[in-house]
Amino acid sequence: MIANTKNWLAAYYKISEEKIESYFKDEDVPGFLIIWTIFEQKLFGGFVKVGNIKNHSVKELDKILFALETEFIFFFEAYQDKARFKNLRHDQKAEEISLLLSVDKNKLSAENKLYILLFVVYRYRNNIFHGNKPVPSWSRYRKEIGYCVNIMKCLLEA
Repeated sequence: MIANTKNWLAAYYKISEEKIESYFKDEDVPGFLIIWTIFEQKLFGGFVKVGNIKNHSVKELDKILFALETEFIFFFEAYQDKARFKNLRHDQKAEEISLLLSVDKNKLSAENKLYILLFVVYRYRNNIFHGNKPVPSWSRYRKEIGYCVNIMKCLLEA
């Protein structure tokens, strides 16, 4: 079955089978999708919507955010770029996140930092599942997807 899938993808995207093979060797997206399933079930009861992200509470929040400081700074700084943020949120209304991204990152509360991180992970999930980030683009987002996986694992282990 996997060989048929690879052949079909190569024909569909009109790219070499070697390039398609690289998609299957890249473990980032499958890892993200598997961990997302566990993450959504354990932390959000099986169904997360953008409206319930902000209300999510986690024990030992300061310890968690210390462990995720690299990820927070990366995403906070990345989404200072309005075009990049617009691409992340796609058609999702995100006025509150936009407002938080306009505040000095050192003045944000731990809850707001977590809210930003959860929003980013949620949007990456949506952009992958719903096709906003098509398969050929996934390798360009390896770092971001890896950070999202780190965020989910850290929160699951808390």
